[in-house]
Amino acid sequence: MGSPDANDVIFLLPLFGAMGFLIHQSQLSFDLVNILFYVLLLANGLLIATALHVAILAFGILTMEVDGLTWLYRDFLTLGQLPIDAYRQPIRALLNFVIPIGIMITVPTRMLLGLSSPVVLITATVVGTTTFLISLKLWKIALKKYSSASS
Repeated sequence: MGSPDANDVIFLLPLFGAMGFLIHQSQLSFDLVNILFYVLLLANGLLIATALHVAILAFGILTMEVDGLTWLYRDFLTLGQLPIDAYRQPIRALLNFVIPIGIMITVPTRMLLGLSSPVVLITATVVGTTTFLISLKLWKIALKKYSSASS
C-alpha cells in the first residue's frame, strides 16, 4: 500500500487509454449503481491485497523465508487474469474463498458489467473483511513470537 512502482505508472497511462478506446468502441453503457458497486469492490480488492501482503509479512517474521510464498502469491495473481469461471470447481473455490484472488480481481468487473447481484457484493465484503481480520491476527501472533537479533 506504499508508493507505486515507476514501471506501473508508465504502463498505466497506455492501459487506461486502451481501455477507454475499447469501451468507446464496444458501446458499453454502465449503470450508476454498478459503477458505485464496482468502486466499493475495488476498495475491497485493495483490502484483500493488503491482507495477503500482511499475511506474507507475518510468515516472514515466523519463518524468515518469504520468497516461495511471494512467488506463490504472484502465481495465484496470474491465475486471476482469466475469469474465475474458466476454472473447474475445486480451483474456483480455492481462488474465491481460500486465497480470494477471484473476489479481488473478477468480482468487481462482473459487477460493473451487471453480471452479478448485490448479494455478491455482500459476500465479497464479508470475505474481504474476514481475510483482513485473519491477516491481522496472524500479524499479532508473529509479533508475539518475534525476537530480534540483539535480544
